[in-house]
Amino acid sequence: MVRKIAGAVGVSLAAAGLMLGATGVANAAATAFPDGGWVVGSEITPGVYEAHPYGYGPCLWQRLADNMAVIQEGDTHAATVRVTIAYGDYGFVSAGCGTWRKVADVAAPDPTPGLVGAAVVGSAVVGSTVLPMALPLLALGSAAA
Repeated sequence: MVRKIAGAVGVSLAAAGLMLGATGVANAAATAFPDGGWVVGSEITPGVYEAHPYGYGPCLWQRLADNMAVIQEGDTHAATVRVTIAYGDYGFVSAGCGTWRKVADVAAPDPTPGLVGAAVVGSAVVGSTVLPMALPLLALGSAAA
């Protein structure tokens, strides 16, 4: 029963995500913000956040993708809640959690192209989509030698 209620509230949180930023007030790319819906990057910064819920109900939160799909969600009565909001997240919504405060940074994504750090085996690049296609050819080449 609790899971169904939490699921219904989760749907409500996701629906609130459609209007991210419409509730509460946050500075541009804030590191502390109240319950509500927020756009990651422009309204809140990625990072590790903590909140101390009010105590009379559950703290419900969701990390959202750009299509409003739920990446991760929580439903807790804990005295302290910790969530990592990643650079790839589109939005974050919460209810009953109080004020979220940033307690740590998260690593930014590597802006370099995909082949940096990849190893080359013959003419196939390990860690790329080329290797699965080239692997049978490499095996044939090894057997022929």
